[in-house]
Amino acid sequence: MSTKDKLVFSVSREDLLYNYASTFKEIFHFTPKSDDELSEATGVRFQETLGFDFENETSPKLRILQLSDVISGHLDEDPSQFSIFVSLEDIALGNRSIIFSKPVDEITEPLDFKIDLKSFSEFGFYRGYIVKCFISRTTSVDPNESKYWSKSNILYQSEFIVKSTVDEALFEIAWTDFNDQKERKDLLYCINWVSDDVSQESHSQTFQVVANNDLKSQFKRLENNSLFGGLTIRLIADRIICELAETTLQYADLECEPLEGSLHEKMQGLFSDLGLEFNSEAIRYQSGDATQILDVRLRVNKAIQVHHLMASTLMDVKFGGFRK
Repeated sequence: MSTKDKLVFSVSREDLLYNYASTFKEIFHFTPKSDDELSEATGVRFQETLGFDFENETSPKLRILQLSDVISGHLDEDPSQFSIFVSLEDIALGNRSIIFSKPVDEITEPLDFKIDLKSFSEFGFYRGYIVKCFISRTTSVDPNESKYWSKSNILYQSEFIVKSTVDEALFEIAWTDFNDQKERKDLLYCINWVSDDVSQESHSQTFQVVANNDLKSQFKRLENNSLFGGLTIRLIADRIICELAETTLQYADLECEPLEGSLHEKMQGLFSDLGLEFNSEAIRYQSGDATQILDVRLRVNKAIQVHHLMASTLMDVKFGGFRK
């Protein structure tokens, strides 16, 4: 054989990335749709407009890689003392549940875990959900035995968010036991305004949407009702958002730049989505006569209804064959 001849060798092997993790960042991979490619990227992974059917239109999937070497090598800890936990949280309701757990040393190869959203009857997913994956001690030990001695200590956490595009801009529900018996019987929710400073305070310090805790389970059933639940939830959300919008128009300080995270700043984004210019509408609301104020309220209410697809949602409701 001539020395000028070239010999080419090739070696086939599996990509080690998908057999084990070399860093904590590589442990958890996620996709909001099981047919899509998994990625370790955290944070917001999927967004749709308010009213999107997250329960039926997404099929979240996790891949958990073997990580014993990461814990023993990076932390000098015994991997058998730790477990992987996965929680699912309903963004709108604030409900959270541990949906998966497994000791670290039992994960010896990549583990794929599909999350069946339909199996969580107590969740509605109206505004999306959060999947949190974390590593912590399986059981607590004496504090002298380890730096990570409590099962509440989290070694590492990845958070994957699937949400509506306007959820952060508006409100969270605070479920409350009403003291007044008449309210406890017949009041569904109310907006508790703490401050009128909608421009220079965080929106969470300005107001709180308080809902009747006695009706929480009924509210969940309503969210999951395929016949008219979506329409009813939209009607409730529409009324809340209209009040938030009108109050912000009334009290917004138009002479200064709104604080990031304030209701004023968040409403600017919402109005942009509605096709309206917030400052122009606020000027009319604050300086106009009664007729102009009513005109602004009409225009805003109509735009919010259209944005939430109110009429088309009612059109899709199927009444035939319904039985109580």
